[in-house]
Amino acid sequence: MPTEKTTKVLIGIVTTNELRFTAQCLDSVSASAKHNSLKVILVDNCSSDGCAEIVRDRYPWVEVVERERNYSFAANNNVAFAGCPPCQYS
Repeated sequence: MPTEKTTKVLIGIVTTNELRFTAQCLDSVSASAKHNSLKVILVDNCSSDGCAEIVRDRYPWVEVVERERNYSFAANNNVAFAGCPPCQYS
């Protein structure tokens, strides 16, 4: 996982029972990005398809947040972006 000083891009992903699409998304991110410059936070909105544990196993560079009850898309995005380090402009 990158440090706050090396993070250039934060990708927030919200999912509910969409393991197939989530895996496709993360495979694409993995193939096209340098992991030392990005941070990926996946917010699992009460999935019943095992998404959170599968993502933890297959994509150890992804930070997974499991929600205990179903929240709105906006509320889950707020959770994802709460993990964003303060912006520093150079």
